[in-house]
Amino acid sequence: MNDKIALVEKKSDYKILRKKESSSKEEGKATEKSDDQRNEIMLAEYKVLEKERRALKQRLARLKHYMWGLKFEKDKAKHMNEVLLNAHKLIKNPDMLGAFSDVKNIRDERRAIRMRTV
Repeated sequence: MNDKIALVEKKSDYKILRKKESSSKEEGKATEKSDDQRNEIMLAEYKVLEKERRALKQRLARLKHYMWGLKFEKDKAKHMNEVLLNAHKLIKNPDMLGAFSDVKNIRDERRAIRMRTV
């Protein structure tokens, strides 16, 4: 028979079945709401990440401008080059929102950017 049609002997059995159906529908709605909330939180966190990426890009551009033509010791220059290249890697090919599975991953990316700017 059809899944939505159920034979019951007593009226009270029908009420129990009906309560089970309504509770399963509510669970589905709760899941949809939690997914929507999760997406909203991720989107808000991603917008903050984009701002931090832009700020890092501006800082790198300013550093390049101020450091142009300066001479440094070989070891110091090598270290500075590594730091700047690592920072540039974070903004060269940034991950889009869909690449992150949850808010924690976005926060980890933000933490990595902050570590490069300090």
